[in-house]
Amino acid sequence: MTENRWILSADIGEKNLQLSLCQNEQMQMKDELFPLPEEETEKKEAAVMEHVWTFLQEQQFDHGKIEKVILSFEHPLPDQIKTMRDTFVEAGFSKEMLGVISRENAFVHYVIHQEPSLYEHTVLLFDFDGTNLFGYRLEHSKKKTPKQFRVEAGPIGSFQLLSSTQEKGRLYDEHFSSIARQLLSREVVSAVFLTGEGFSGGWLDRSLKVLCNGRRAFIGQNLFSGGGCYYALSQKEEKETDYMILAPETVFYESGVVDSGKEEQFVPITKAGKAWYETKGAIEVIPERGKKVEIVFSNVMTKEKQVEAVDISKLGKRPRKTGRLHIEVEFLGNRKGLILVRDEGFGAFVPATHQVFLKEFQLL
Repeated sequence: MTENRWILSADIGEKNLQLSLCQNEQMQMKDELFPLPEEETEKKEAAVMEHVWTFLQEQQFDHGKIEKVILSFEHPLPDQIKTMRDTFVEAGFSKEMLGVISRENAFVHYVIHQEPSLYEHTVLLFDFDGTNLFGYRLEHSKKKTPKQFRVEAGPIGSFQLLSSTQEKGRLYDEHFSSIARQLLSREVVSAVFLTGEGFSGGWLDRSLKVLCNGRRAFIGQNLFSGGGCYYALSQKEEKETDYMILAPETVFYESGVVDSGKEEQFVPITKAGKAWYETKGAIEVIPERGKKVEIVFSNVMTKEKQVEAVDISKLGKRPRKTGRLHIEVEFLGNRKGLILVRDEGFGAFVPATHQVFLKEFQLL
């Protein structure tokens, strides 16, 4: 990224769209929250883009300066990711600009880009939309190399209180402070974050006393979109990170092929440590004789290996090392995906047939 390039991060929820705009390391974000139609229809996609353009116009901002766009979702699903990516591409953003992140991952990136004392121990995040309360828990291991940040998320409960506005606030405060006290008593917590429209309205009197007892607490609406900005910055650095995020979507396998030259060498196709929706790679190989291509998947946590063979016998016999194969590995979940092998021939000696061989894989 050059100095005048910016990051746009969009957290797309069921009810709201939170947008953040920041420039490189200058993380003074410009933020805004927009309502969304709740139905999963084209209206929602159109509303997202309408709000994006409105936001950029309000900032008097030239969208041509945007280097990266990060889309965050509560539960990224393949169809949802494809649909929203296509929507942004149709609006004029290139595929190369677009990245995807889950809210769990966004939470981790937001926290680990703050001062280290905030995540010295466990960090909790409460997300409240006014009815449903969700919790996120982040812990990290200092002794392992690379450092490991483990995040988990899940529903805590519902606040369906049919009372007057004033009485509802008092009951919310009483109910949430009780939940917070119970959760905070289980372990040492360095910091607590609050996000979601449900925390607005000034009803947190008792709750804040519980949350701030021996720890720091923060409240704001841009946590997930801000985490998307930090995620884009970590990608920009283009260097190996000294940490691994252990989240439900993390792929713990690296994939590759074994080059059987003078010294057997593992040639990687995809790396471990990324979310499955960001894990895809390709290489070209000149194979030995054989009727199959073997892809090795190695679990970086357990060191276990699994081999998946793709049958290419329909290519027929060829002289030794007179073929070229294009191999792609794409993950469709943290343990499953698709292998594609395509025949590229060998120049004038062996014309390319462009035959494609596919195999789905499921890792243990």
